[in-house]
Amino acid sequence: MSERQTIERDALPQIVGELLTRFPTLSRDVVTEHVRQAYASMNAAPVQDYVPVLVQREARLSLTAVAETIATNGVKADAEDGEV
Repeated sequence: MSERQTIERDALPQIVGELLTRFPTLSRDVVTEHVRQAYASMNAAPVQDYVPVLVQREARLSLTAVAETIATNGVKADAEDGEV
């Protein structure tokens, strides 16, 4: 199994779970979409060692912005595009 396959199988679901705990007001679909977008921006990196950490950080930052927008404006996140 390649390193990319291992990340997709093991790390990404774990990242989603951790972010769901951190952002309980956001749906699983929204969190998963942000993790997928972060991973897509990095999955072609030649060195994959730090990709899970970087994916989690990028997704956490984007989800923080979504959660703050929801808290400020009282709007709900759209599950399809992960935006408010």
